[in-house]
Amino acid sequence: MIFILILLGVKVMQAKLYTDGSSNYKLGKVGTGAVIVDNSNNILSEISKEVDKPELLKYNNVAGEILACCYGIEKCIELGVKQVEIHVDYIGLIKWYDGTWRTKNNFTKLYVNMLREYGKFIDFNFIKVKAHSNDKWNEYADKLAKKSIK
Repeated sequence: MIFILILLGVKVMQAKLYTDGSSNYKLGKVGTGAVIVDNSNNILSEISKEVDKPELLKYNNVAGEILACCYGIEKCIELGVKQVEIHVDYIGLIKWYDGTWRTKNNFTKLYVNMLREYGKFIDFNFIKVKAHSNDKWNEYADKLAKKSIK
């Protein structure tokens, strides 16, 4: 679909989404961080949100990783982005979605189902980045996630 629009000369809004999760089991907190940038690296939006769901604590920072990805995609859709590269440092987000890893609980099953629904509104692909490797935007998402649980 996007290719056809490009051929027709329709401008397609593209963006990059960087996401990260954080948790502090002692404080009973899970947090999310995400930053959306355009192709010129201008920030379009950022998310720093504590997750108010005590039942997700058992998943530690993985809950934050999953929800940061979902919140970020939802924000992209809200902004009118039609195509997004999702940069993640937790490989599970990619592996569950592409079926390499089995979804063993309701939370990861819901994650995959949500991504399928998002796919009706936005084209996306994943890019794995190494955590804490001086990737500017991944580090930025990490700071937003940590800030959300302070």
